[in-house]
Amino acid sequence: MSFSFLKKKSDFFEEKNQSLGLKIALISLCICFIVGSIVCWYMGQSLTKLALKEQQEKLNSKAELASFSASVALWNFDEDAINSLVTGLIEDPAVQAVTILNEDTEVIVHKSAPEVSQHTESLFDKLVRDTIVSFTYKHLEQISIELFYKTQAVDGFSNEPVGTLIVDGSIGYQIEDITVLVSYLAQSIFTISAIIFFTTLLVTYLYVTKPLSLISRNILALDPDTPSQYKPVKVSRFNKRDEIAHIAQTLKMFVRRLITSNKQIRSSEQRFKDLLENSLQGFVVTDKNNKIVYSNTAAAKIFGYESAQELINFGDYAKTFVDPNDLVPQNMPKTGHIHYAAEKRLRKDGSTIFLDTNINTIEWHGSLKKQAVMLDVSYQVQAEKELRSLATRDTLTGLPNRTLIIEHITQKAHLSHKHNFYILYFDISSFHKINELLSREVGDEILIKISQRLQKLLGEDCTLGHLGGGHFILLSPPNLSHRQLNFLRDEILETLKFKHTAAPPDTPQAETTYNLDLEATFSACVYPKDGQDAEVLLNKCEQLNKHAKQEKLSGIEVFDPELDKKLFENIQMEKKISSGIENNEFFLLYQPKIDANTEQPVGCEALVRWQTPQGPIFPDQFIPIAEESRQIIPLGKKIMHLAGEQIAKWREQHFTPGHVAINVSAVQLLHGDVYGDYQEVVERYSLSPGDIQVEITESTTLQQLELITPMLAQLRDAGATIAIDDFGTGYSSLSYLKELPVTHLKLDRSFVKDLPESDALAIAKAISGLGHALNLTIIAEGVETKEQAGYLKSLGYDQFQGYLYAKPLHPEQYCDFLNRISQNDNQAITDTEQVVDV
Repeated sequence: MSFSFLKKKSDFFEEKNQSLGLKIALISLCICFIVGSIVCWYMGQSLTKLALKEQQEKLNSKAELASFSASVALWNFDEDAINSLVTGLIEDPAVQAVTILNEDTEVIVHKSAPEVSQHTESLFDKLVRDTIVSFTYKHLEQISIELFYKTQAVDGFSNEPVGTLIVDGSIGYQIEDITVLVSYLAQSIFTISAIIFFTTLLVTYLYVTKPLSLISRNILALDPDTPSQYKPVKVSRFNKRDEIAHIAQTLKMFVRRLITSNKQIRSSEQRFKDLLENSLQGFVVTDKNNKIVYSNTAAAKIFGYESAQELINFGDYAKTFVDPNDLVPQNMPKTGHIHYAAEKRLRKDGSTIFLDTNINTIEWHGSLKKQAVMLDVSYQVQAEKELRSLATRDTLTGLPNRTLIIEHITQKAHLSHKHNFYILYFDISSFHKINELLSREVGDEILIKISQRLQKLLGEDCTLGHLGGGHFILLSPPNLSHRQLNFLRDEILETLKFKHTAAPPDTPQAETTYNLDLEATFSACVYPKDGQDAEVLLNKCEQLNKHAKQEKLSGIEVFDPELDKKLFENIQMEKKISSGIENNEFFLLYQPKIDANTEQPVGCEALVRWQTPQGPIFPDQFIPIAEESRQIIPLGKKIMHLAGEQIAKWREQHFTPGHVAINVSAVQLLHGDVYGDYQEVVERYSLSPGDIQVEITESTTLQQLELITPMLAQLRDAGATIAIDDFGTGYSSLSYLKELPVTHLKLDRSFVKDLPESDALAIAKAISGLGHALNLTIIAEGVETKEQAGYLKSLGYDQFQGYLYAKPLHPEQYCDFLNRISQNDNQAITDTEQVVDV
């Protein structure tokens, strides 16, 4: 079986992968050649040296034996004896030549051995002779012996020199034998080497090269995608326990692991494919020509296609862009990614969507491709637009609100930096009357109609904004003249004259047509003359409008540096108020409230005062500014805590101060947390709920009735009493009073001071009757004379407050006042401070 390869000689000679066997055989041949050469060299040297040693010993022996005969023959001049001696020596094959010299070194006789005919030798023999034997045998051995003859002398024997015997040796006869022997040895070694070479080549082919070739072809035939179809290599019995079998077994184990790994990879690929296909994110892969080579289902749905294949067939990814030039350039980096947020794209039907896209370079089937991972954010973009609209648009009219108007001013200033433009602010006077007379719903309808009429009038050249209520803002075109601005004002006033059909609140089924002729107060600033900051310009317009209202000015109130100075002073005042709160510069005075029947104190009103290092600042100077800047919120909280703390101190001193009334601004109710502050003060200072009374002004209550009412109800439910201050100065007081959860009414001092005039007396009487009909406690403030107190008492008023009884007092003075009252001393305490009530 091991020789079956002979049937296929071509396999042996043409086998491309048997270089390993050839290398092993050549290495074996080289080793045999080197070892054989060394052995032959050593053998030749050893035999030659042995031959030389034997020749030396033989020559020495012959020369010693012939020296005596030669000495006698030379002494006697016996030529025959000499020739006979030389002939005998020459006959020895170890002797090459013999020479005898006399005592004068003259040659007596010289004779050489005859040339021996050599047999024909091969080139191999000659090579062995020249390289091995002759290398050791480089010259002839020569023995020279001095010859002496012993003679009888007087004093004994003496040696007389008679000549010299020279014998040249030769081992030529042995060299021939050595050469033949070494040659046979070398030929044997080379023959054995050749046998070893071919044997090694054969064995290596059968049991190493051929199995390895089979394994190699088997590996090449292995398909990584279908490893289960692999057929393992069958090794011969000879290789069952060697490395070849181990390699074959290792390959089988590798294939098993490959099968397992392929299953895991395919499972993982399937899971990944499922994730891609079921992902909400779209995945698209494109080549360098922007052709779509892969898409998942989500991407197809995003672009309005039924399937991923339909999107792939669509082909050109650039056509999904509104502008194909927006597509990412081809030379994008190989690492990292490019992110696009809210990128506008086209769907199959031509509609637009917004995508959040990440683009990066990936290797796809051996080449670089671009991958786009996208998410449809159209809903978020729309939601952001709606939030933006809510944040920048008036919810009722849809016009820009204050925030957006400021943006428009900034943009217009940037675009028109070389041109001026007007910021026209106008307030429709007494617009809240419409809400009161016709209901808030009708008022909203009228506001919407006014906005539409103004937009139609102004067109696209002007920017119109709504700041709430009847407040509007207008940005004029560039370089508008003052004359044109006045003409625009007249057109706006004409626009505010129109008819509106609505149902009255008392007869909601019947509609009535109202002829509206609304008035407006106008103010204007010019960019950049009056300022370059949008917020500052808008604030200046508002200040101008307030000034125009107060002065009841007609026309357009334009910016005045004096008003700018006042605005600057207001800003400085705002900063002072903030630092004053932090530095505890505010304090309270307390004005007693007197029971009209018993003339005993039932409580007091807390009035805030401000003492700065530079001197006092009166309430009418800082309260309006605090309300406009909303600093009234922290200031109001401070006031409530001061009052609560003082009530606790009075009780520790065993005084009964009654309730303490605290003025609360509408700004605090709408934008602060009055209820939370009240609860905090009551708990912190262990007060009774009725110890604090909340006072609100009638005018502010009317303007924000629907918003304020629930907050007042919350305070009333917590136990606080609620009073309406300055009652009688507002509009339609009688109609809204029943809706408010109030407990006290305070008649405004303007009616008290005119008593007993008939008009003031009639109003005071009507308010008293109304209040008592609603079970309210009626208070008259500003009582300064006994005559006024008498009239008010006759009208049924329950409590009095005014200089007739006491001016606003410091806490210690209020204690003295209580002591005086308890001792029936009705004299008012004199206070030299000029007090302004709040």
